[in-house]
Amino acid sequence: MANRHRGEVEVTLGGARYTLRPTFEALCEIEDRTGLGLVELARRFWEGRFGARQLAVVLWAGIRAAGGEAPDYERIGRLVVEQGFQDLAGPVARFLAGVIGGEEEEDAAPAPKKKARTRPASPSPGDG
Repeated sequence: MANRHRGEVEVTLGGARYTLRPTFEALCEIEDRTGLGLVELARRFWEGRFGARQLAVVLWAGIRAAGGEAPDYERIGRLVVEQGFQDLAGPVARFLAGVIGGEEEEDAAPAPKKKARTRPASPSPGDG
């Protein structure tokens, strides 16, 4: 199970659940293999301007960093194609967002603004 306080994100890939863990080594591997800094890569995911290789690299590095049984890079690539980008882009975007600047708690909502009370306008003398 993913630990949100560590920046971990859970993802389902090929019917199996995996945790993406942001370790220094994983983040360096992601930058090296994609040729992009983490901020630019996160921006691309949020804007929907990412490719299959970028998606597979983030999944591969994040899963490997979490330990346990991780599919090899080629298998992850095949699973990405089979599953489709849509299901995987959200968790990867959250993972990257958490790495570069932290992420707000999902259930924390901003306090509602108080409505200013308004009084009905008083009729002016001469109105009528």
